[in-house]
Amino acid sequence: MGIHCIVLNVMSKIIQNAVKIIEDGTSIYLKSTHRHNYVIYEGKSGQYYSIDGGTAYFKRGCGDTTGLTIEDYSLYEDSPDIKEKLLWGTKGPSGQEELKHLPIKELEKSHLKNILKDYRDKLSPHYLETIEYWLTA
Repeated sequence: MGIHCIVLNVMSKIIQNAVKIIEDGTSIYLKSTHRHNYVIYEGKSGQYYSIDGGTAYFKRGCGDTTGLTIEDYSLYEDSPDIKEKLLWGTKGPSGQEELKHLPIKELEKSHLKNILKDYRDKLSPHYLETIEYWLTA
């Protein structure tokens, strides 16, 4: 199977370059955080999917994706589904686990409170609004 890539130019500002991959009922979120940040998911049967570009551009690559369900989780500053799809990188409660990205809406309220406590002054308005929304939901 060949590699297929798509590079998209957009007019709105990109705030998240990500995909959700489902394999055997398990969700994995790939997020490219900065320009030339190439991230790849390798499936159980050798299939793969990759993303690149951070908030500068979108680039996707894939081989055989049989058995994978792929959903675009990219967001623009004017996307209507920011609160549903905005991802946060976490290393688990101990801080020692491998980094993984999860939707903010799936995080425990105690985790959201800690994010605000530790990062409030560094958060973009999109993150701040989303975290505050899920804290009161």
